[in-house]
Amino acid sequence: MNAIAARIVALPANIRGICLMIVSAASYAIMLAIIRNISKDIHFTEIVFFRVGIGLIVLLPMFWKGGLASMRTQHFWRYTYRAAMQAGAMAAYYLGLALLPLAAAVTLSQTTAIFIAIIAIWVLGEPSVLGRWLVIALGLSGMVVIVRPSFEGVDYGALMVVLSALLYAIYQVDAKILSRTEPVTLIVFWTMVLATPMALAAALFFWVWPSPEQLFYLFVIGAIGTLGNWTMTMA
Repeated sequence: MNAIAARIVALPANIRGICLMIVSAASYAIMLAIIRNISKDIHFTEIVFFRVGIGLIVLLPMFWKGGLASMRTQHFWRYTYRAAMQAGAMAAYYLGLALLPLAAAVTLSQTTAIFIAIIAIWVLGEPSVLGRWLVIALGLSGMVVIVRPSFEGVDYGALMVVLSALLYAIYQVDAKILSRTEPVTLIVFWTMVLATPMALAAALFFWVWPSPEQLFYLFVIGAIGTLGNWTMTMA
């Protein structure tokens, strides 16, 4: 395992980033398929609570060695708004997922990359070149084709997924900036610590006790979703 880890670390940063994003995408794909299945019986706010709550439990062993000292941060208020943004993005996405076919919801969620490309120009100072804007325009055109807006309005589920994609884009760009001074594990940990009570407060209004089978799936959602979040932030 040490030899494999050493080889991975020796890879160029962009290659490691691509590999991590592939793992993240696969993790999220499994998570979304499960969410689509159980959202018929469990409210999306409750799914959000289990997603962040169980994810937090999964992360705790990483801090056992370092104790409380390893959990210290100077960015508490910044994590507060990150937690609210994450909970809001999850809620919007899971609601859209319950209302749309899985393929349409996942395809629309890819607009996160388009929004990141736009935000990164202004926030991160990345190059604003014609080729980049042409790709952005092409991506937004594809989004419009899927959403199919008309005089009667826009599909509510599609609107929720696009809103979620925008929130996730802001969230990920902020993670890029924050990771310059904070360890990735700490970023994920504090975001979940603060998102869990927020999600619980919303879930209590719609609470239904899950069956043992549903509880197992909710645990998988929390664990594999945390893996996807961690690998994405690392990437």
